[in-house]
Amino acid sequence: MKIWEKDLSDYGMYITFVVCDMQVIVCALRSGNLLTFDVNTCELLYSLDLASSLQSGGIQMDISDTQIIIVCVDSGFIKILDKCTGEELLSENHPSSSVPSQILGIKMLENIGVAGAQNGVISFFRKRNQEKSKIWDVDRVNSGIGEITHIEGDEQRLVIGSRNGVYLWDMNQMKIIPSETSINVKVWMLSFHYPFVFVVGGDNWNGTQVYDILNGKLLRHIHQSVPFHNVHSN
Repeated sequence: MKIWEKDLSDYGMYITFVVCDMQVIVCALRSGNLLTFDVNTCELLYSLDLASSLQSGGIQMDISDTQIIIVCVDSGFIKILDKCTGEELLSENHPSSSVPSQILGIKMLENIGVAGAQNGVISFFRKRNQEKSKIWDVDRVNSGIGEITHIEGDEQRLVIGSRNGVYLWDMNQMKIIPSETSINVKVWMLSFHYPFVFVVGGDNWNGTQVYDILNGKLLRHIHQSVPFHNVHSN
């Protein structure tokens, strides 16, 4: 096992969000800097100063095989970058209403960026077919799901967590597919391997709950004495 230790004091020492895969580690710092490292050598691939464009508020991120989606939680500002070079592919404000709505649910698929706002509006940023195209088509759908907290899934289906439940979203029909029984749980974060959803409740409830998204059945509730804030799987 190798353990790498990096001094980030030249950029600002407080890390607010991290995402990683088998290629890169991406760190967002309170200073507004974005740092991307090679996962094998821990060498810095690029750094970006996002403080001026992202304005204020926390940053959330997600990555796919080729791209990174970044949102500013409070202002709704959205960027999509090339993962390995940092090249900006898309940049825009989230115009779902005159008053910005917090964006906590985001997902970067291969060529689709997803951003779910607290007011229930989900934005889908779809890259044009050309491999090097910088043109993205934007579809916005009022999902009817209030207070979205987390989104996971793939090009066929998403699972959407909110402060009042878990919902299955069909990407072809662009609508909710109801479970046989509603999953009424306050979601802090979730992970998804169809048809199973793994949910944690942060400060609201303890343990990890596992559901079948098709019938809404709670399959197990483990570690019920411990509060969990994050859950992730690959």
